[in-house]
This record gives sequence, structure tokens and C-alpha cells, in this order.
Amino acid sequence: MKRQLANLSDLRWGILGTADIADRVMAAVSKARCGSVRAVASRDGARARSWAGARGVPLSFGSYEALLRSGEIDVIYNPLPNRLHAEWTIRALQAGLPVLCEKPFAGSAAEARAVADVARATGLPVIEAFMYRYHPLWDAVVQAVQGGMVGEPISVHGSFTFRLDDPASISASPELGGGALMDVGCYPVHAARMVLGAEPVRAFAFERRTAVDDSMSGMLEFPGGVVATIECSIEAFERHRFQVSGTAGTIVVDRPWFPGDDASSFVLHREIEGAPRVVACPGDDPYRGEVLEFARAVVTRHVPRWGVEDAVANMAALDALYASAALGRAVDVMIP
Repeated sequence: MKRQLANLSDLRWGILGTADIADRVMAAVSKARCGSVRAVASRDGARARSWAGARGVPLSFGSYEALLRSGEIDVIYNPLPNRLHAEWTIRALQAGLPVLCEKPFAGSAAEARAVADVARATGLPVIEAFMYRYHPLWDAVVQAVQGGMVGEPISVHGSFTFRLDDPASISASPELGGGALMDVGCYPVHAARMVLGAEPVRAFAFERRTAVDDSMSGMLEFPGGVVATIECSIEAFERHRFQVSGTAGTIVVDRPWFPGDDASSFVLHREIEGAPRVVACPGDDPYRGEVLEFARAVVTRHVPRWGVEDAVANMAALDALYASAALGRAVDVMIP
């Protein structure tokens, strides 16, 4: 850090790029009262000025490097295209700036490990911006599964599909790290790991591919023989679902990735209870929880629930699914 920070409200945020998601994070910073967005950078200086002017952001820069070296910010939010995540997260860390990096964390587990190594060397916090996991719904689901409400877990299923309407988008670009697994499949992969509290050991997958993986169906084998099936697509009708089944019951989450600010719930099916039970959970803005966790890690040295090693492990699972789809056989999940 380049200056001492006494309070969360002192944080000066800088944003790399003008991605749409930056608006959600900027609003969350205000809502969480953890500072303010002070600057934005784009490779197009006019675009940066326009974006900043429209949102009341004081400073804009015509290059990412200029922002990092400006001395005007304390932390970086990195929502650049997937292929640029690792490079510019490393550059920000080397400039002395902690980073909240959008998912997927990197282009591969090897890139993620390189980021983790720099984070360790600099001693600076880095968190992957998986916003969904900061919603109270997921605390309740994890507690229910790990507390034995479904008995011994046997299987997990997660789906996240939608029909992409912009063929020129990052999600459809192999050069920028697009594809169904990187764009949306990373969510159910992460959720399976989080709910089971373990890392997968093997992966098997099939894909429909043009320039990128337009759809993928995969399986992750966890210790004890628990299997998670993952379904993701950028060409199919939109569907969101997460389910955990065990020896004593099943939990079904119909709105797993965007649970809602006002209220949320999951359904618990247990033979011992007869009728299904709707378990209500409070609502919240998960982006607020995400930026607050990051800000606390920066200012108070709070140890985040999901640090950089979690990001490396998730990328290793994605790597294994891609490798399996390419090879046509099961492969081991190797965390570098």
C-alpha cells in the first residue's frame, strides 16, 4: 500500500476498463461505504473520459499503466476481458495495489498460480470477484449441506445457460478467453467445490464447439465418489439451477447465481419430513458483500473467506474440464 488507510471509507478505487459490470461494482462500493471510485482507465482515452464524466468519476486515464502509476488510487478492480485478467492483476500488484479481479480469475491454472505467487511476494490481497457467493442464500445452503441436512452428499448438479445475442462479445471470442465454461460454467464449478468443501480429483466433459465452447456438459469427481455434473451454454435457452442430493434429502436452488436483493430461498426435500420445505433466506446485494470483504482485507488485514488459493483451485478444475473435452477421456485435476 502507498498510504496508510484508517477507515474503509478512505479507499480510492481505480477501474481497469469500462465493462458494463463496473457499474454494478461502483454502485456496490457506494452502498458498502468502502470508499469511492476515483479513476477509470481505458486504452481509448476519449472513452475513459466519457465513462468517467457520465458517472461523476474524477479522473480518467488513456492507458491502464498510467492509472496504476498515478498514485491517485489505493486498490484496483479488474473487469478486463478474461485473457487480460492475470497480466493486469500482476501489473497492479507490482505497482503496490491490491486487486479485486473479475471471474474467471485467469486464462488457466498456471496463470492463476503466477498471480498467487506475486500476491504472496508483495503481501497484497487479491480476491476473485465471484459475487454470487456473498449472498446470504449461499451461507444457508453451505450450512445445510455441511450440517447434514441432506445426509451424506452423493451428487451435485449445477446449470447456467443463456443464449448469447451478440456474436462480437467477449463471451464468443477465443482471443479474449470466451466460451461457456469460462463465462458461466465457472459458477457451478465453484459452487460444487464450495458446498462440498473439497477439491475435485478427476474431470470428464463433452462440448459443442465453434470458435469457443458454445456448450459444455461435464462431471467432476470429488473424494469419496461424490460426483458434480456441470452444464453450461452460451447458445441455449436460459436456465439457472443448483441441486445437492444425499442419503437423507435434496436441496434445490432455483435462483442460484442471481438470488435477488429482497429475498431468496431454497427447497429442502427430506423423506423424514414428507412435504418439501421452503427455506427462506434474507436478500442482499452480493456485489456489496464482495467489495466489503475485499475492502476489509485491504484496510483491516481481515483474512478473506476465499483468497487467491481458492481462485487457483477453481481454475485447475476448469482446465481439467477443457482438457477432458479435448482428449475425449477423464483427466486428473491438478492444482499447480
